[in-house]
Amino acid sequence: RLVPFGKEIWISVAGYSVEEFVKLVLALIRAGVRKIQLNFGCPNSYAGNEQKPIFSFDPEAMAAVMRGIRAACMEFQIQISVKLSPYSNPVELQRAIFVLGINPFVVEIVCCNTFPNGWWMEAGKPVFSTPGGYAGISGEVMFPIALCNLRQANAGWKPYVTEVPKPRFIGCGGITNAERIHMMNLAGAGGTAICTPLHDRVGDDVAAHERRVFQSYAESIANFVS
Repeated sequence: RLVPFGKEIWISVAGYSVEEFVKLVLALIRAGVRKIQLNFGCPNSYAGNEQKPIFSFDPEAMAAVMRGIRAACMEFQIQISVKLSPYSNPVELQRAIFVLGINPFVVEIVCCNTFPNGWWMEAGKPVFSTPGGYAGISGEVMFPIALCNLRQANAGWKPYVTEVPKPRFIGCGGITNAERIHMMNLAGAGGTAICTPLHDRVGDDVAAHERRVFQSYAESIANFVS
C-alpha cells in the first residue's frame, strides 16, 4: 500500500553469526526482496542466557558477511543498508566504513542503533526482560552521539574503490523535532529515521498513536521552515 506513495520498503534482519546473516539475506533474495537492511548494531541478541557479540565492533565478521552475500547481491542488483552501533572510538567507526565502503551494493549506512547494555531498576527489580536485564539505550539522550557518528562517518568516507558510489547516510537516534532533522541534514544525512517516539505510548491504539506522532513531526517541520 505504501509503494504508490513513493515509499521504499526495506526488510531488516539480524543474525547471531556470519552464517545466519548470510542465510537470512539469501532467503530474502529468493523470496523476491530487493532492499535489505543488515542490523549490525543490535545489542539484544541472545541465545538462551548468552549475549551474542555485536557485529558493529567486529570488522572481520562484517567483512565475512559482505563476502557471503556479494555474488547474490551483484547478480540480482540487491540494495543493502547497514545499521551500525554508536562508536566512541572514531578509529573503529572508520574501520567499519571501510569494510562497507568497498561494496557497491551497500547503498545506505544508518548511524546509529541504540547504545549497548544499559541497565535500569524499578521497585528493586530490573525493568528489561532480557537475561541480566540489559538493553540498548535509545531516545533523546542518543542525539548528540548519533549526530557526531553520522558526521564523522560522512566526512571520513573515501572512494575506496573508484567505481563504488558514496552511500546514503541516515541519521537515527533522538530525533524529536524538525530542528534535529535539520541538524542531521547539516551533518550530511541523506535521510532520518525515528523509532522510540512511535513506541512511547499509553494504551493499545498503536495506529492512532503513530498518526499523532507523524502529524506532530509534520507540524514541527512546517513551523521550522516557515
